Formats: sequence, structure tokens, C-alpha cells
Amino acid sequence: MKSIKINFKTFLIPVVAALMIMTSCNKELESFPIPSVEVEPPPTGTTIASYISTNSNYSFLDTALRTTGLYTTLLDKPGSYTLYAPSNDAFKGLIFALFNVPLNSPDDAFIGVLKNPAFKSGLTSILLHHIMTGQLTAAQFPTTFPNVAYLSTLRLDPVLPAFAKLFPSARAPYIYVNNVPITSPDLFSGSNGVIQGVPAIVAPPTGTLKTAIAAQPTLSYFRAAIARADSGAVGLSRFDSLLNYGLTNMTVLAPSDDAFKALIYKLAYGSAIAKGDDAVTADAKANLAVAAGPAFLATNNVTTELIKGVMAYHFLAAESGEPDLPYQPIERIFSVNFSPTPTFIKTLVNNAFAVHPGVLAQATFTGPIVSALTFTGLGSLPPATPYSGTPANAIPVPGIGFDRIGVNGVYYIIDQVLLPQ
Repeated sequence: MKSIKINFKTFLIPVVAALMIMTSCNKELESFPIPSVEVEPPPTGTTIASYISTNSNYSFLDTALRTTGLYTTLLDKPGSYTLYAPSNDAFKGLIFALFNVPLNSPDDAFIGVLKNPAFKSGLTSILLHHIMTGQLTAAQFPTTFPNVAYLSTLRLDPVLPAFAKLFPSARAPYIYVNNVPITSPDLFSGSNGVIQGVPAIVAPPTGTLKTAIAAQPTLSYFRAAIARADSGAVGLSRFDSLLNYGLTNMTVLAPSDDAFKALIYKLAYGSAIAKGDDAVTADAKANLAVAAGPAFLATNNVTTELIKGVMAYHFLAAESGEPDLPYQPIERIFSVNFSPTPTFIKTLVNNAFAVHPGVLAQATFTGPIVSALTFTGLGSLPPATPYSGTPANAIPVPGIGFDRIGVNGVYYIIDQVLLPQ
């Protein structure tokens, strides 16, 4: 596999009194192996497909595999795969979410959906995302941080050899694929691979982070901040272009509209007080600034450099091994990968300040599931309580969790804007 190299210059951050400006990404396209679908002799011994057909807890999966043809073309043939097998309840949850079929409906109602020709293409993509190239037993799940990417058999491009990625990980005492816990580890090992049982669908990405963020109605200020930060930049030197680059792995913290409104109020209030206004006048000016909406971020009330610096602090980064660009946004951190112990994680700010501790992250677990996720910045903005004392909370997707997934990473909506100092 060829390496992906992301090049950044520094970002200009007045709030930390140093220069940091992002430059171009110089990336080579990854070369991925293409799963074989050639006609081959039947495998010797029990295959993954054969085992699924005999397990009543996975009868919906068996129906789905037969409907899409993957039973015979992939999982009943010689090969080396890991199947993350959704249970019947997992398929019920999917069908309820997509087609509003009540969860207490007879099994025939769900089977009817799985057999519907109109759903075949989408169902095929979902299943291919659950089939990973190569065998991985529970004991082999990596404990490394950042995560290790493995290839699913879901092809992202009809021409290029690019496939969606899966991120199996072990965080004692649990193991996961992406943010989904493995509840039936090493369910089966046969002639063409292993099966890991999952209680929920491992959702395939449907677009880049830019696409996902563009569809979020509560992120209009974040999009405006990205646009302002990108002023004067070109190509992949832009945050916007980076969010739309499909061949990397990123973790992005996206403050909500309410979070930006709170920041704008504090900026305007603090500015008015500094100019000698009394509290009543400062409050009135701050409320007018908030009333301006996202357009406030395009005015001279804030500088491009300040917004660019704040945005840099919301892109988590890892050490790249390159002396000129030591920190790059090349890690995909799912909620279950964050530690229950408060842990600092570097950001793009660290390209200018290697000693900066980064963002303080902490996950709260209820069993294998993350029930709360917080991020704390070091910055403060008078007269409010310092952000270093008030963690930003990740806002969950109702009924799903905190992770919002794209082809090129994961992002979290948070309820405060983080400041680096």
C-alpha cells in the first residue's frame, strides 16, 4: 500500500501569537487489492455462508445474502474474509429506520423488505461493508491508537481500486468494529474466514465529511467559519477541500450553531467592554452581533487569522513522522476509542506549538457503549467561565450515538467552541 502524505504549513493564530497557515496536501492514491469474484471450485469444509444458513439468529442475514447474490458469489467460495454478522434484531432496527416497519411486526414483514428488488442495490452495499478482506480473530483485534484501517469489500469507485475501510479495535474488556461492539466474538471459523457477531448495522459511509456536514442544519456557523478560514487559500490548502478529500482519515469537532452564538456574544461583549462601554451597552451590542447570524463571521469584527486558528484547533491530529509537518489530520477516532481517563489529543495547532497539550477528551462508558463524550479546550474568553473549566459535550444522534461518519473520517457536533489558549 502506498503512503498517503498530507502536507501542511502553519496556521496563523493571533490568540496564541504565532503563525499557522494550512498548505496543500500531497497525497498518492492508495492501491487496494480487489476482492476476487472469479469462478472457482467449491471450498472444502464449512463456509461462512453455509454456517449463516444454519443459525436461526442470523436468518435475516441469510435472506439478505441470498437476495443480493453474495451467498454464492463471495461467502460460499474459497477466500479469506471476516464477516461482521448483524443479528436478526440488527436488521429489524435497520428496516425500521429506513422503512418504518414496526419492530414488533411479523418476521415476514422484514423478510419482504429484504427481498424487495428496489432495496437490492442498497442492501448489497450494506452487506459488502460488513465483509472485510482477510481473517481477524478476536485475539487479533489491534489495540493501537490511532486506529488501524482494514479494507471492506464495499467498492467506493467503479473504476479506481478504492474500498471503504473498517476499523476493528480492542479496548479492554470489549472489542469493536468502528463504533459497534462485537457481542458474539469468534462466532465461527471455517474454510473461507471467520464471523464476528454484531448487534447493530455497521453503517457504510454515504459521502465525505464535507457532504455530511453540509447536510446538518445545526452547523451553519461552522460552515461559515470554514469559509472565512479558507479566505485566500487555494486547492487542498483549504479546510473545505480537506473535508472533501476522500482518501484520508480525520476526526473533526464541529461546534453547533448555539455554540458559535455563545462565542460571538462573548467576543462582541468583551470588545465593547474593552472600548469603555458599560455592561448594558455591551450587552446590547453583543445581542446585535448574535442577531447578524453566520454572516458575523465574515465581517471585520473578527479576523480571518483568528477564525483559521480556532478551526485548526477542531481538527484532531497525530504525529506524522515528518520533521517539517509533525502533526497531520490522519487519525479516525470513534467514540469507543476515546479513553475514560481524561487524555490530551494533539490538533493542527501543534504544528506551531509542539508543546501544546491539545484537546482534552474523555468518554464515559455504560457497558460497551459510550454514554457521554466531552472535549475541553485550554482557552478562555472573559467574562465567561474559562473553557478549560467547562467541557464541551458531544451531541448524540438520537438513538444512534455520537459518531457521524464519512468516507474520510468521523465528526462530532459539540456544544461549545474550543479555544487553544
